[in-house]
Amino acid sequence: MGCRILPFLTLMFLLQQPVLAGSGLGIKIVSFREEFRTFISSASGAAPEAQISAWLELEKKLPQGLPNFILGARGAGLEAARRAAIPDYVDRITPHRDEVLRMFSAGPPAVRHAEERFGEFFPDFRPDITVYFIPSFFRVGGYANAKAGGILFGPDTLAILLGDKVSLPVVVAHELSHLYLSSHSSDGESTMAASLWSEGGATYISSLVYPEASGPDLLLDQELGERCSDPKYAGALAREARPLLKSLLDSPKIAPTWFNKRPRRGCCLGFRAFSLLAARHPLAEMAGWSQQRYSAELDSALKELARAAPKP
Repeated sequence: MGCRILPFLTLMFLLQQPVLAGSGLGIKIVSFREEFRTFISSASGAAPEAQISAWLELEKKLPQGLPNFILGARGAGLEAARRAAIPDYVDRITPHRDEVLRMFSAGPPAVRHAEERFGEFFPDFRPDITVYFIPSFFRVGGYANAKAGGILFGPDTLAILLGDKVSLPVVVAHELSHLYLSSHSSDGESTMAASLWSEGGATYISSLVYPEASGPDLLLDQELGERCSDPKYAGALAREARPLLKSLLDSPKIAPTWFNKRPRRGCCLGFRAFSLLAARHPLAEMAGWSQQRYSAELDSALKELARAAPKP
């Protein structure tokens, strides 16, 4: 999923929560499934004040800072954000309560499956990781933060937006891939090139860990997954993206257009470019490339993709 910016201190608080130890990579899991179940059971059909009271019982158990993020609190404050977000959320989530609970339940087994696969493919990758399943108010599908050693998943987001179409182990592998790439490189500027590299690399590594996954599985989008293999489509994307490689991610031309809103074209293009480069360079070498190096390599790869698909 597209990375959502989460305050570093929030994830550090998450790391202090009780965890379930696992095998494979040694991933630990924190799930707020039962807290979510209790909340939605109390809030469904209730008056707004009762819904907010039910949420506050759940909120008490969440790490400090996380409610501000998932409720979208801004200058008006957390209380105003609760009143604005909770009634609408309850109305939207109640008809899908069972699907969301199933997604919560499917989370830990998916993590275990993905970590075993990942560990077999990358036996030397042994990060200290904690995975969290939280009610996200549709703000997080999956998000990895290497510095905090945490991955967040929003089962409500995954269930409502993707439903049965989502391959949860592949989603977990995608976020683990972000951590793998981060462990081999240093931070740089948040540019179009950096996002193409990060999302493309994570999608490519996921395809290695789960070779049976389809394009729609890897890109979390049926139409985009099918179109991404079309040379003409990839070539058109490459021609459009090349002049933007140095643009900052928060530019109106970049994040909303390429990564945050479906179809997330940047994920497809990054996947195609990374795959092209991986056919010529060892993955371990590529993971360690500096931002200057991978930006130059991406430019060459996009140029090649564009040449392979003549202009209409």
